[in-house]
Amino acid sequence: MFKKNNDVVDVDATSSFIDSLTYWQAINLWATLLVAKDKAKSLKQARNEAEVKYSDIDKLKYELNEALNSPIY
Repeated sequence: MFKKNNDVVDVDATSSFIDSLTYWQAINLWATLLVAKDKAKSLKQARNEAEVKYSDIDKLKYELNEALNSPIY
């Protein structure tokens, strides 16, 4: 189910995943990523921001890839 090595997440896999989401699933994912990056941001603010940014789906793919491949400190 999970890769056991330290390889980064494949960009094509991330892209395929994002492309498989409905509009609201993508909005909720993006809002979650925004809140994770900025703890001061409310979920409502993040959802509004995600709706505005939705037209740039490549940015969402980038944000998800960054979240999956960045170490947590």
